[in-house]
Amino acid sequence: STSAAFYVLGAVVTPWILKRIDLNRTLALGLKITFIAGFFMLFISIFMPTYPLLIALAMGLYFFGTSIVWGPSVS
Repeated sequence: STSAAFYVLGAVVTPWILKRIDLNRTLALGLKITFIAGFFMLFISIFMPTYPLLIALAMGLYFFGTSIVWGPSVS
């Protein structure tokens, strides 16, 4: 449910981000967040695989970035 909350938060924040910056920068921001979250998940899986809270937070950050990219790219 933590990851779903991050996705919903990203979906709520995306229109506010689009008002502040343009579409291309919004997509770039979402991709950067997703990329960082991917490396964070890799780091956790190698060095700290027994911490489920960190895994959930990394997945949440990944879903947050994905939701920022998903909305503007589909519309």
